[in-house]
Amino acid sequence: MRKLWRVKQLAGELRRTEVRRNTGFQLTTKEFILQKEDLAYHIALEDILGVIEHRGQEPFPDAGLSGETRVTAPAGPEVVKIVALRMRIHRPSGTVETGAGTLHVRLSAEFRQQLLNLLHAQHGSGKQPLP
Repeated sequence: MRKLWRVKQLAGELRRTEVRRNTGFQLTTKEFILQKEDLAYHIALEDILGVIEHRGQEPFPDAGLSGETRVTAPAGPEVVKIVALRMRIHRPSGTVETGAGTLHVRLSAEFRQQLLNLLHAQHGSGKQPLP
């Protein structure tokens, strides 16, 4: 396994770390980080508008067909869509801050629940994350 690319100190207190298939996921009290070998996405929790689960849906419908045979993937982390006002993308060539956007990721149920709990605490003033 190649080493994940770390670009800066984490903001906030680290709550959870997971690594799957050369992709790292970190959650702190202030940000969500997705790390790959050559880039990293940093999204401040205050910039996340919502987390939408693809429960019961096939987010990639053509991926499971091989002729007339349906190829099923083993049960694993669910795909979620994170909608954010802005995100920072770190690459070896530099850092780019984007405007509003979405990020589709596979998160474990435990990681997703902890993210939702932190978002609820962050937006506790009556504003709740999307289900």
